[in-house]
Formats: sequence, structure tokens, C-alpha cells
Amino acid sequence: MFAAASGRQYLNLRRLFTPVQDDIAYIAENGSLCIYNEETISKGIIEQDLAYRILDEVAKYPQYNCIISGERVCYSTSKNPEFYNHMVNVIQNNMKFIDDPKTEIPEPILKIAVCDYSGTDACEKHLKEMFSSDIKVVTSGNLWVDFICRPPTREVH
Repeated sequence: MFAAASGRQYLNLRRLFTPVQDDIAYIAENGSLCIYNEETISKGIIEQDLAYRILDEVAKYPQYNCIISGERVCYSTSKNPEFYNHMVNVIQNNMKFIDDPKTEIPEPILKIAVCDYSGTDACEKHLKEMFSSDIKVVTSGNLWVDFICRPPTREVH
């Protein structure tokens, strides 16, 4: 069994693996979504209050462009044409651009990713200071800071 694992959106990964897309498993959104045979095996959901606190903080910084991952749609409040073009035409995510995440996202949030075209140094430092006690905050490439659900703690006997 082969599983494609990536921080990318599930539908984006399926497209990348078109010749074998129905023969493999997918671990998408940095592990927050696992799918096999079009069936969701598991998904990590960011608690709604925490997601909104993160999104409220990110919204204070106009240089940040954010994607909010649902199971098969990524949402964004960004008004930046460069970001829109990159996400829709280059990365080719299934995107929906919205005004208010609190009222326009009809599903659980699996991952939040923040793009800062000036780099991740300041963005990562600030967001880690604010949220790393509640959620995993990691860099992804040179421009992205991702918020990923921590897996549930398991007792080992």
C-alpha cells in the first residue's frame, strides 16, 4: 500500500497522482486528513474556539494571507490578487474566497496555514508565542506557517 503524504489539500494530491489516484491512500493537510477509497479514515479537527482565536489574530496583519482547510475545500479571506492567483491557478486548490470564517465555513477546520510573502521569521515567532501551548505551529517552506492539530495523547502500557 502506498500513501501520498503532504501538507497539500486532498483533492490537490489526487490530481497530482492522477494515474494511480484510485489505488493509493492519502494523508493530506499535514496528517489532519487520511482518506482511502474516497472514505475518510481519520481527521484532526481544530477546536472551533481556538480556530477563531487564531483567525482573529491573523486578521490583524494585512500582510498575512490565510487558508483555512476543510475536508475538500480551502477557504480564504485574502483579498490579495497575487495570493488568489497562486492558490487557484498555480497550486490549483479547490478554493472558496469568503468574508467571514465564523459564518461562511460550514464544516470543521482541519488546518490553518498563513502565508507571509516577506518570509516566516517574524510571523512564526509571533504566532508560536501566542498559540504553541494550544496547537502545533510549524513552518512549511519559506513562506508558510501552519497550525496543525496535535494527535490525541495515547497511554502506553
